[in-house]
Amino acid sequence: MKHLYHIRKGIKPLFSIFWLLIFYLFLSIVPDGSSAADTYQFLQKWPDPQWYFSSPQGVAVDALGNVYVADTINNRIQKFDASGVFISTYVGKLWDW
Repeated sequence: MKHLYHIRKGIKPLFSIFWLLIFYLFLSIVPDGSSAADTYQFLQKWPDPQWYFSSPQGVAVDALGNVYVADTINNRIQKFDASGVFISTYVGKLWDW
């Protein structure tokens, strides 16, 4: 029985090294997701400070290019035109918690 224990003890480090090598090979094959085509340029900061978001959870754009931002903590949806100028706010709650 002692002999079997020594064999198991010797296999465990080899098994760990095997999985580390497999993991390393996987990481070296999988691309990191970045490419030269993914470049962005900062154009402007919006909205103005009085319209800052607390917790924006969704963005939608209508056919006219207006942007709607759902601000969940403030319980509102803010509407902006395509250039980022504030248009209006829709305020409300679904539940009164």
